[in-house]
Amino acid sequence: MFSRVYLKVLCCTATLAWGVNLPAHAVIIKGTQIYDTKCGTLVDLGILDVMQIFGRAGRPQFDKYGEGTIIMAHDKLSHYLTLLTQQNPIESQFLETMADNLNAEVSLGTVTNVEEAVRWLSYTYLYICMRANPLAYGINHKAYQMDPGLELYRKELVVAGLNCSVSVLDGPRSGAVL
Repeated sequence: MFSRVYLKVLCCTATLAWGVNLPAHAVIIKGTQIYDTKCGTLVDLGILDVMQIFGRAGRPQFDKYGEGTIIMAHDKLSHYLTLLTQQNPIESQFLETMADNLNAEVSLGTVTNVEEAVRWLSYTYLYICMRANPLAYGINHKAYQMDPGLELYRKELVVAGLNCSVSVLDGPRSGAVL
């Protein structure tokens, strides 16, 4: 009903604001604290979460621009202003779960050998980040100069990921995975 403009205003929880593809002209965040079940207490909403929620406003296919507003306690104002006005690079966190993701691709049959796994890794945001900022991923300048496509480094990551996997074993052919 909201997307068909029968409703002009939609109030929702942070969960809905994070996860649903629901464009709006204006987004208002009331309060910057959410309950963290791990900590058992209220914590400040992270800046990436704020940006994700604000990303609902002004989608190019629906609006020429969007508006985002945060209503918060005054003591949080300078913190969020600083975070919103600074451009912090977003780095990939894929390495933390790469072995699990690679195992899933092997299970699906998308990846059947090391060469395919190396190619699969080139389609990830991790690969883009590694090429843009190699030092952040432990790749020194000399190694990057010798391997600008990071093929050897990707192969090392893939082999390490496969070695972490219980269900992936070396196949009868060289480089094959089961």
